[in-house]
Formats: sequence, C-alpha cells, structure tokens
Amino acid sequence: MPHTHSGPLSAVTLSPLQQDALHAVEDWLRTPEHVRNPVFRLCGFAGTGKTTLLGSVARIDLARSIVFCTPTNKAARVLNRKGVPAMTLHSALYRVISPDESEIERLRDEIAEAHHTGREVMALQHRLAALRRPRFVLDYEGAAARAGLIVVDEASMIGERLFRDLSSLGVPALLVGDPAQLPPVRDKSVLLGHRPDVMLTDIHRQALDNPIIRLSLMVRQERRWPQSGWFGDTVKIVECLPTPEALLRADQVIVGRHRTRRMLNNVMRRVLDHATPYPVPGEKLICLQNHHDLGLLNGTMLTLDAVDTGMDLLPGIEPDWLSTEAFGCLGSIEGEPIKRDDETDHEEPIRLDDREFLWHHYADTREPPDNHPEGDGAVLLTFGHAITCHKAQGSEWPNVLVIDEPVGNGSDAWRWRYTAITRASEKLLLVREG
Repeated sequence: MPHTHSGPLSAVTLSPLQQDALHAVEDWLRTPEHVRNPVFRLCGFAGTGKTTLLGSVARIDLARSIVFCTPTNKAARVLNRKGVPAMTLHSALYRVISPDESEIERLRDEIAEAHHTGREVMALQHRLAALRRPRFVLDYEGAAARAGLIVVDEASMIGERLFRDLSSLGVPALLVGDPAQLPPVRDKSVLLGHRPDVMLTDIHRQALDNPIIRLSLMVRQERRWPQSGWFGDTVKIVECLPTPEALLRADQVIVGRHRTRRMLNNVMRRVLDHATPYPVPGEKLICLQNHHDLGLLNGTMLTLDAVDTGMDLLPGIEPDWLSTEAFGCLGSIEGEPIKRDDETDHEEPIRLDDREFLWHHYADTREPPDNHPEGDGAVLLTFGHAITCHKAQGSEWPNVLVIDEPVGNGSDAWRWRYTAITRASEKLLLVREG
C-alpha cells in the first residue's frame, strides 16, 4: 500500500524510493541497530522529497516523542509552515543558567568605589557584562533528552562540535540533509565524508518541471547550463548587473564576495534614501553571531523598530566598526513580528536597553578589534539587503537574485552555485560573473 498522510503535506503519495527510505528508518528504530549505530543519515538532493518524507517520519509510532530540529530559525519556520513542528537545534539541546545576582551586585559595588585605574575599571566592567549574559548548558532533562528520536533537518550545516553535544544526549538521531550543499564554515560536516544510510537520488517529475530544480541538477552534475536568457518561465540568466530598483524587487540578493555584498548594500540603501551609516527602523539586517538569549542566530534576518542614532567610531582602530549604546528594540525576527501580549494585543518588543550593538559597517572578514565591546554582550549586525551564500544557507525566499561569483574552485564552486540557486522557491534571476 502506498504510504500517504494528511495535513499541509496532504494528498502526497510517497514514491517507491521514499517508501523504502521510510521503512529503512522504521527498521533502524525498531531493532537493536539504533543502539549499535545511534545515527542514521538520510540524504537527498533538491527535489527528491526529503521534506515530504519528514511528514511521514513524524507519524512513526514510538513509545516516546519525536523532536524535529533545524540549525536556523528560518529552516524551522519552513518546516512549521509545511506541517512539521520544529525548533532550533540550540533550543532543543540547551538550557539557560541565570546570572549570579550576588556576584553582579558585588562587582557593581567594587566599580562604584572607583579605587582602580581606568584599565582596571574597564576589566571589571567586562567581567560584569560577562556575568550578566545568560550561559547555556546541555539540557539532560529537556524534551530532546526525553525523546525517542531527534530529527535534524538541514544537517549539512551541522559541524562536529554541535554534533558531539547532540550525541551526548544518548538519543537516536536522524540526520537529514543535502550532501551537495556547502559544508559548515571552519568545521567538519557530519554529512560530507560519511556514507549515507539512505540516499534519495530520483528527482520527482513535479520537481523536474521546476526550472530552478532543473538548473540545480545541471550545476550539480557539472553539465553545461544556459549562459543567458530565460530558462523555463521562472529562471532568467543575464550578463550584466540589474538596476538598483530590480535588485530591490528581489526578496533576497545572494553574493559570493564580501566586497560585492558591501557594494550592493550601499547601492540599495541609496535607492531607499537611507543616507546614514547606521540602520533605519524597519531596515533589513542580519545577525553575525549567535545571541541565543535574544533568539538570534548567526544568519538570522531581523529588523529594529527603534534606532538610537548616537553612533561613535571605536577609538584607536580603522573606521571599520561603529558602535552605539543601544538601538532600542527588536521589531521582527525572520519576518515574523515580535509576539503580541495576549491581553492587550499590543506588541511587547524585546527590549535591548542594556545591550550594546556593534555595527559592522564595512567588512566581516576580519576578527573584531581587541577593544570592541562584544565582550559586553554586543550584538553584531550588518545590512541584509545583500548577503553571502553561507549566510543564506538553511533559508529560502520566493524571489531570489544571485550574483554568480562562486567562492573556491572545483567542487567548492559548484556547491556554492547549487546552494545559492536552491535558495529560490519560485523565481530566480542569475547574474553571471563578469
């Protein structure tokens, strides 16, 4: 009997390969095999039906629950929209430890006494800021630790460091991902270099009707692909940079090089009449580091609904970094408004009054300067109108514009192009390099 399911992924009949994959997962879970080998790698290229299969995995009857996780907020929302409840992997694995209020008070008193040199006071202030920041530890009593199975989608983004924490819970893990995508930055992939337990290779006929999927297949197979003009009715390939207005019509612009990102962000901000070097309320921004206590991950898109314009260059360094005492409060995360108060129906924004923002104005290819305030809990941000492909990974947008400038050679180049192309769910404008 074909395996079907209801819900947002309803009226979908699994293909024979998908059914075989589902049975392989079920057999692994219901035999001692999942004890000997607690990790099952389910891989598949774009268009092979991985997400559809997860809908069926969610209904496997286990004695304990199944927890679905993704590396990013955006990827979790994509699964939620498709009927598979998901959370970020960090929120599933860790719990917060509140700051030590007595130690905070002691340091405040010591700073107030002012019997120290300026350097000593600064060191105490950094210690105070570090104490104020929540710390996260593995949650051995949380939902993930009590689950019968942890499913990690977009697992190609997961590196070995995070995977070690996941494995330490002792819960069987189903890793689902696309082995053709880019590996994580400065870490080893838990998918690449490992033999998959199941590999979905057949692109569904419906997916092959999608020009974006067809183009990604040609890129992955390193076949010749069209150099200009329309490819189907949803992909256009051009040889020159579109107008700034065309750039702004895209839901997201994806590039390969930081200098291109900086240039295009400046161009689009000028068209939007943003004359200041700092962001304006409602402007698209992207987070450059994990700030789990705020619900922000590296690559999270956000807006601010209030901006303090008191910007200052950090002293003694090149004008690459701008700082301010506070930008006010978050307006949205990944396009979702900050949740409202149930009683008043008014937005209750996440206050950032005691957080400092370090504004990455030019480049994010170098490490922050030694005297930057990141140790004080600063949130690192930059403009998000144009972003790099690594930052885009794990997300998708209806209408995407890609500047075709792959980073690296050989497999790195086609992986970059494949990852960038498959960020588009409906329309793609591909601008050829040069």
